Formats: sequence, structure tokens, C-alpha cells
Amino acid sequence: MFHTLSAPRRALLCLVLASLPLAGGAQTRPDHDQEVAPVRAPFQVAPGPMATALNQLARAAGITLTFDPARLEGLRSDGVDGIHTTDEALRRVLAGSGLQVVRSDNGGYLITAPAAPIAATLAPVTVSTTRAPSELGRTPQK
Repeated sequence: MFHTLSAPRRALLCLVLASLPLAGGAQTRPDHDQEVAPVRAPFQVAPGPMATALNQLARAAGITLTFDPARLEGLRSDGVDGIHTTDEALRRVLAGSGLQVVRSDNGGYLITAPAAPIAATLAPVTVSTTRAPSELGRTPQK
């Protein structure tokens, strides 16, 4: 015997069924607690200007890469050739440049230069004494 459901009840039933996991415990998306192994892929980025190498790598990896072209002016990359994760390939392209890569929360990457150390030049200091030259080197008595 079949019961006929009203339209609101059919909609509710569809919503409940759609929210259930698939049969056999299969999941449609990975758990947030489960780590996913990084994917290794072939990269072939030619040596050359740093900005060009980074653009080639971003296209090959399908990633969003943000950098300031002015900071890359005059820098060169040895490129990368081989099977690597995206992070490894980025580190190889940046090797020896002093630049760093930071991964953002949205999955993109930001190329930054390390902060310059703060250097300060102090004015000369003159030290004088109030002791007589004959008292220098003596330990004061209590």
C-alpha cells in the first residue's frame, strides 16, 4: 500500500535523503581532519627572469600566484625540471633569490621578500671619569 505525500512533505523527504551519506559509507568530500597527500606533477620551467619563471610555474600548476614585479626586477631563476609538488617547484624556482613563498588561506600563493634587518648608526659616545688618574684601577673601599 502506497501513501501519497503532500508537496511540502515530498520536498522535506527529498531534502533529508539528499543530506544522508551515500550507501556503503562513501563520502562525497574528504573529512577536514584527514590529511591529503600533496600531488606530484611534472614541471618544466625554463631558466630566465624570475617573473617569467613564476608565471610559467603558475600556469603549469593552475595556481594563483601574487607578487610585486618591481621586487623581481633583475632577479633570475634556474627554473625547475622534474616531478615535484607545487610547493617544491616554487622553492626550486625561488632558490637563491632571497624571496619567500607564503600560502594563503584561499589556496593561492604570495611571493615576498624577507624584511630587511633594521640597522641603526649611533652617534659617538664620549666616556669621562671623575677619579684622579692615581685612583684608576683601584677598587673602591666600603
